[in-house]
Amino acid sequence: MTIMMIMMMLIIIIILLTTVVVVVVVVVVVVVVVVVVVVVVIIIIIIIIKVTVVVAVLAAVVVVVVVLG
Repeated sequence: MTIMMIMMMLIIIIILLTTVVVVVVVVVVVVVVVVVVVVVVIIIIIIIIKVTVVVAVLAAVVVVVVVLG
C-alpha cells in the first residue's frame, strides 16, 4: 500500500513538473516572439523614416533646381 502511495505521489510530482516546464517554455516562446516582432516593427519604422527623409530631401533639391533653373 505504501509503495502504491509513493508511486502515486511520484506520478503527481512528475505531472506537475512537466506542466510547469511546459508553461515556462510557452511563456519564454511568447516573450521571444513579442520581442522579435517589436524589433522588426522598430526597424521597419526606422527604414520608413529614412526613406521619407531621403525622398523629402530629393524633392526639395528638385524644387530648388527647378525654381533656380
